[in-house]
Amino acid sequence: VFTFSSPSHIPVTAILEPQLFLPERFFPASARNLFQFYVENFQDPLMQNQPLWFKALVSAECLFQLPFFFYAIRAFRRRDNGVRIPAIVYAAHALTQMLPILATIFLDPATPKDRTAILAGCYLPYFFIPLWLLIHMIRNPVPFPEVKTD
Repeated sequence: VFTFSSPSHIPVTAILEPQLFLPERFFPASARNLFQFYVENFQDPLMQNQPLWFKALVSAECLFQLPFFFYAIRAFRRRDNGVRIPAIVYAAHALTQMLPILATIFLDPATPKDRTAILAGCYLPYFFIPLWLLIHMIRNPVPFPEVKTD
């Protein structure tokens, strides 16, 4: 699951999210247009209003999680058990940052009620995949046991 979710998370983290805190000149027109398309069509109040706390969470995601994705993809493909502790740290960080984001999506009156399900579909995988990863890594001191062949 994680081997496939990391590559899908990289473009969002590398192209869309930094637009919340970096100047426009750092992004090609296609990236700026994609950001605008998301904001206009999904009516995401976090991306529209860009509260400071959200910018702080997104900047931490870009700074800490983005490099981890590249490391994790390689480690998972190689079945490297050394990924266990970094994966636990990543998952705990991701889950913690998702709590205020999900609270906003589900409870904030600024979220259009007709958009809640769509936005939940966008954000919930970033909660449940790290939750699965955290549980898996905590329960398995050796996440990739050797495969015995006869």
